Amino acid sequence: MTVIKRLKRQLGETLPPETRSGPITSGIRLRLEEINPRPLSTPGPAKLTPAKYCLPLGELVRGEESENHLGKFFLAQHSTEQDKQHILLRQAISGSCMDRLAMIMDDQRLGTVTIEETVFLDTETTGLSGGSGTFPFMIGLGFLRQNSFLTRQIFCRDYSEEPAALAFLGEEVKGKRFLVTFNGKAFDLNLLAARYIINRQENPFTGLIHLDLLHQSRRLLSHRLDNHRLTNIEEQLLGIKRTNDLPGAEIPGRYFAWLSRRDPHLVKDIFQHNRLDVLSLAALMGYLSRFLGCLDELQNLEHRDILSLAKFFLRRKDRDETERLLLVCARSENRPVRHDARRMLAQLNKRQGLWERAVPLWEAMLIDCPRDLQPRVELAKWHEHRNARPDKALALTREALTFSDISHKDRQVLIHRLNRLEKIKNQGR
Repeated sequence: MTVIKRLKRQLGETLPPETRSGPITSGIRLRLEEINPRPLSTPGPAKLTPAKYCLPLGELVRGEESENHLGKFFLAQHSTEQDKQHILLRQAISGSCMDRLAMIMDDQRLGTVTIEETVFLDTETTGLSGGSGTFPFMIGLGFLRQNSFLTRQIFCRDYSEEPAALAFLGEEVKGKRFLVTFNGKAFDLNLLAARYIINRQENPFTGLIHLDLLHQSRRLLSHRLDNHRLTNIEEQLLGIKRTNDLPGAEIPGRYFAWLSRRDPHLVKDIFQHNRLDVLSLAALMGYLSRFLGCLDELQNLEHRDILSLAKFFLRRKDRDETERLLLVCARSENRPVRHDARRMLAQLNKRQGLWERAVPLWEAMLIDCPRDLQPRVELAKWHEHRNARPDKALALTREALTFSDISHKDRQVLIHRLNRLEKIKNQGR
């Protein structure tokens, strides 16, 4: 007997119609009717009740319905020429330099890109999991146009509007070469790539130069930040504090409520939140560019900032610039900055075999912080292998072993060195 026949037999479809409602099935039917007293007959086509809302969406949000060959969606547009109070535009336009951004990204292609070929992107989604079930219902775009900043927000009023929204997004991105996001590398772009695959459309972001401001902010400015949320970066770096802003955690719930109630008051704040995010991308990009442009005006920078720039150039393997910046920090009145700068500078000199420069730095570090293990170990190695003074190396190692806050691994290494040095000392006798 085939599987289909067995299923039909279990469902009673192989019996004559008059015998399908035997004692067992009729008993089950009665139980179901007790639990849910709705008719069990096959329902007809559902009658959808039109959504009742106070105002059309366009009455609360500056935008209108848009349509292309794949359907309709809502498009909101805004220019900072109509919003003189927001200072992010001025920072974005005056602070961006593609040559500096090319240095930040270590991508020389960016030197040939103009600001008009740049697009800023931020999405609002139904969740943060990033799987195929996460829906980007709003896609905010930003463009610099001479003396204004234009934002366009593509809003899917329903899931069915996604194909048309994605097609419009592809047209907007066409001709752009440079994409700026915040955490887009890990979230937004992967999510959009998946949605383009699901909708069988070509991904317009393939091949674009991509600047993820989250990663660059961490690299250059984490010493100034309590955390790396965009709103916190706005407040601590750009000096901008949002008022009455919708928390990001509430956005998915607002959208789900919109789907059932169609009340534009539910999504008005989402439009505002997304637009501020897009504007902040431009402002933060300009800030990072200006920060890197302060290399010729070090007197205007805090020593923490100079140390951060030194680490940046160290990653780029630019020894000359790294050493120039570290020498400034090594004389800083800020003790942690001075200590870190001397550590990095000594390591650079050690790699070059410039022991006459490295040793005084380690000795100065010990004067500053006698319980610092790293310079003590480095000096012990130097005395043992380079200076032919195992007695000094032995003394430094014994002192290090008196510290109670060193790790088990470091202690084992020190004990091994101590045993070797004591053996050398005994042999010398």
